[in-house]
Amino acid sequence: MPTTNFGSATQVAVDNSPIRNVLIKFTVSGVGTRQVVSAKLRLYCEDASGFGGAFYKVVDNSWNEGTVIWNNAPAADPNSFATLGAAWRGIGMK
Repeated sequence: MPTTNFGSATQVAVDNSPIRNVLIKFTVSGVGTRQVVSAKLRLYCEDASGFGGAFYKVVDNSWNEGTVIWNNAPAADPNSFATLGAAWRGIGMK
């Protein structure tokens, strides 16, 4: 759905039939002046898959969750920074 915004959705569903892409943006706060050295995004599998997905960095963070659609989304780095192997139903991935 390249012209639909899902910014207020409470759940994100992605699969490979057809391929689905998702933009996720979040701010890490509440650490005062300390430097953030890592953050974890936990994903949970609804249906088993032989491939859990690939993740790509987006350098341009000027997009807004309430207005971005796939057709105006910022370009992602062509190289993934992480991939997930097989995913099993009900098993958390991180």
